[in-house]
Amino acid sequence: MKLSKKPVGPGAVATALAVALLMAACGSDTTGPSEPGLWFGWAVGTQVDGYGFIIATGDGGVNWNRQGDASMIPSADLECVRALDSLTAWAVGDVANGYGTILKTLDGGATWIRQGSESEIPAKGLNGISLLSENTAFVVGMDNTILYTSNSGGTWVSMADPAYDGFDFDCVYAVDHSVIWVVGGTEHYGIILRSLDGGNTWESQGDSLLLDEYPLICVSAISGSNAWIVGHGYTVASTSNGGNSWELKVPDGLSRNPLSDDANGVCALHQDWVLVTMDYGEAYLTEDGGQTWIKQSIPSSDFLLGTCALDTRYAWIAGLSASGGAGSIINTSNGGSSWSFQGITGCMGLRDVSFVYAHH
Repeated sequence: MKLSKKPVGPGAVATALAVALLMAACGSDTTGPSEPGLWFGWAVGTQVDGYGFIIATGDGGVNWNRQGDASMIPSADLECVRALDSLTAWAVGDVANGYGTILKTLDGGATWIRQGSESEIPAKGLNGISLLSENTAFVVGMDNTILYTSNSGGTWVSMADPAYDGFDFDCVYAVDHSVIWVVGGTEHYGIILRSLDGGNTWESQGDSLLLDEYPLICVSAISGSNAWIVGHGYTVASTSNGGNSWELKVPDGLSRNPLSDDANGVCALHQDWVLVTMDYGEAYLTEDGGQTWIKQSIPSSDFLLGTCALDTRYAWIAGLSASGGAGSIINTSNGGSSWSFQGITGCMGLRDVSFVYAHH
């Protein structure tokens, strides 16, 4: 559904009480609360009314409210969002005012602050972000853009290797301060990069069977050894040896070829449980590492893009309309046995969704 730009379709801020209740409900359990409570999350998408679209929820998605205004959020489509905790989230997107957009909130979305400057951030669309802490983040984008901050966005440095100029990067996943995966491609070729030294050096992975004619869109890693990738033409693959080899695991019944629809998002909770989102309302779940796949009954024909999961029960998918209608957020609370819409208004399309404590 995308190479490096997703197709474009033609608020109240959460209260301090909601945030406090959320923090009490979630505590320090990194898999999220055991039952639905006040869960904080964000979603981003196509700009509306002249500035980037950010919505937030404090109740697991029952209610969503737009955040920010044109004075704090530039005129840019936003591509990716990551929630660190109930107060802190980052979002990235297109070029505005001469450089790529990086936004950050430290107060639950009451204010969003643009990061970097034209001297640090190139005039390239930014597509993906991975957070290691409030201070440390990697951002990737068009034309071999890889950026890094270790001081909460105070300064940004390029970690790109000129050998990969011309490649557009769509997604980054930092397992820790050493191991980082990046995926993307050109119009006719995919690319997988891995760093074992925090982005100082990069090695390319994969072979022509995996990458030739198949640009990649998303990566989700479980450890330094285990990761999943998805991309054009129903591409789904995984590695269990740090990327030394990749095994195609296209869901049952789908025919992988360059003209097929795309797999856009992947969320691997562990090597067995993996959720993959695709074009036109298609999504698949495996609970045995891709040996078999369960087609999900999604009440949407949207391009299903970013996805995240708290655990094997609770997951969310962001959708961008394939027909010019409103975008969507789709949720399951029973491990994919059923999915339902969560209400939003005023948006033609959402690109990504992220909840506190969720895996991507």
